[in-house]
Amino acid sequence: MPITCRSCGHENKDTMRFCGECGGKLETEQPTTYTCPACGHVNKMAAKFCGECGLPPADAKAQLASVTITLEKSSYEGGDAVIATMAGVTQRMLDDGAFATVLSVGAPHHDSQDWRYPESTGSARIELMAPFEAGNYEVRFFRSGSPDDSTLLSSAAFSTTAEKESPLSIILDKKVCSPNTETIFTVNGVSKKMEHNRAFLGLYRVGADNSSYVTWQSLQAGDNQVSMYLSEETGDFELRLFRIDNGEYNESDIVARAKFSVKGPACPKCGHENPPDPKFCNECGTKMATGKCKECGADNPPDLKFCGTCGGKL
Repeated sequence: MPITCRSCGHENKDTMRFCGECGGKLETEQPTTYTCPACGHVNKMAAKFCGECGLPPADAKAQLASVTITLEKSSYEGGDAVIATMAGVTQRMLDDGAFATVLSVGAPHHDSQDWRYPESTGSARIELMAPFEAGNYEVRFFRSGSPDDSTLLSSAAFSTTAEKESPLSIILDKKVCSPNTETIFTVNGVSKKMEHNRAFLGLYRVGADNSSYVTWQSLQAGDNQVSMYLSEETGDFELRLFRIDNGEYNESDIVARAKFSVKGPACPKCGHENPPDPKFCNECGTKMATGKCKECGADNPPDLKFCGTCGGKL
């Protein structure tokens, strides 16, 4: 009676101890069922075709063997997009939660650093992220959502180099700002790793706790133009650049600072600083300037017809 190989389904003579097709050791005590290599369905050993996907065992194995991974490059900078093309993706794989993942070479299957599901059959294009730490990595593709050696279909190796970072800085156009105005601050040198870690720029009163921000804005890699609205509150403020948003607001996560002041209009006679948009000085009663520029928000003396800051008509 022929002996069916449990590994590949090939039928061998009953005198053979090893499979003539795959070389696997043959078991003389034959199983009553086999698991389809393509879809994982359990069939009776006598079944010539899988009851779930309709493939004979040999074709099922050939289908899995046809799955390949192609990468656009062999080396990436940390944080770059790794574009992987999976060829041979079937609908059954999509239904079973097939996915591609990035791991260090030799790492256990569950030590994923990034992963994505394919969205189409045939040739599926997936975008993953290169790890920030320099080293040797690989993309692995599993035919189901249970990553192990039996569901691993293909892999492709690549390497990463450390991200080239630029100097960080916060640039202020002016050290004294007016209340009730939209103000632009420039943040240069944000890295891809910082963007990935949700770096942000926070506005604080000088001396305030790191969790007591007035407002904040998230940042993208590269140079940023950050717009913040300054309310009617006056005083000394500080911009704090956090390299990561982990909800802890640690002092060690602040990588740059910049201080400025918000001041109301000064009286042209006594120099007293008044609240926003006063008609008369709170200190001496002098009539205040009505020349607040509608374009840039700057305060001008009452005798000017055009703004001395931006040239707009008053």
